[in-house]
Amino acid sequence: MFQIEIPENKENVKKINVELLRLKETQINFDKCKNKLFEVIGLDPDLLNRQRYNLNCIIDYLYSVVNAGVVTSSNNENIRHIRSAFNKLGERKNIRNNTYQTIRNMAQNDIYSLEFPKYFKADLPNIEINKILDEIY
Repeated sequence: MFQIEIPENKENVKKINVELLRLKETQINFDKCKNKLFEVIGLDPDLLNRQRYNLNCIIDYLYSVVNAGVVTSSNNENIRHIRSAFNKLGERKNIRNNTYQTIRNMAQNDIYSLEFPKYFKADLPNIEINKILDEIY
């Protein structure tokens, strides 16, 4: 077992609190991004195309959080599938088409399956994502 002793002082406690708050905020934003993607995946292709930039920003944010984590393989694969699905859905015209429905359903499963990392190997992204989330229908 590995142990580390940190001298107790106000500066260290303050640093730890700041990092814990940042971690909590990142987790909340991660969940908001997942929820937003899950919400808009059912929109008409024209609406998806109008929001393509903002949707890509959200997907990029999720990718940044996932890549700061230690174990990323399944999350990275899910994010690739999600990005591809949004692009494919934006190209479609008939939302009742069986292929459209299949792509959307698979993307919903991938969005739902994204997990917030438990351990981190890099700094968390410092991106203001709430403004982008608010701009999407």
